[in-house]
Amino acid sequence: MEVELGRCQCGCGRETRLAPYNCTAKNWTRGEEAQRAISRYGFGYEVGPGQHAEFLEELLALCLQDAYTFAGDAGDGYDYSEQLFAFEIAAARDGVFLPSSYWRKRSGSLEHELEQAVESFRVPDREEA
Repeated sequence: MEVELGRCQCGCGRETRLAPYNCTAKNWTRGEEAQRAISRYGFGYEVGPGQHAEFLEELLALCLQDAYTFAGDAGDGYDYSEQLFAFEIAAARDGVFLPSSYWRKRSGSLEHELEQAVESFRVPDREEA
């Protein structure tokens, strides 16, 4: 997965590797997992360019995972990131667990592939089994 350089979409004009996720005006990194990763990053060790690029890719996945968790916890499927697909929001409302591997692979996948993956994580109803 490669995170591309882009412009933040909130209108601040900043250039960022996590566009549009990391603009503080939109609080893209406000989720629990993203905040944990940010607080640990560089603590007690020196960070090189390669590690920084890897961290940004990991942070992107964590931001999406946090948005998904929030959409499920909110009950109404609210997506503060405005980046989740409708089928992801529906799965969040239904309480479908998506592992971290899904979020890491997400940016390199097509929408229909992601939808199939999300459906594969749904637990069948006991009546259907």
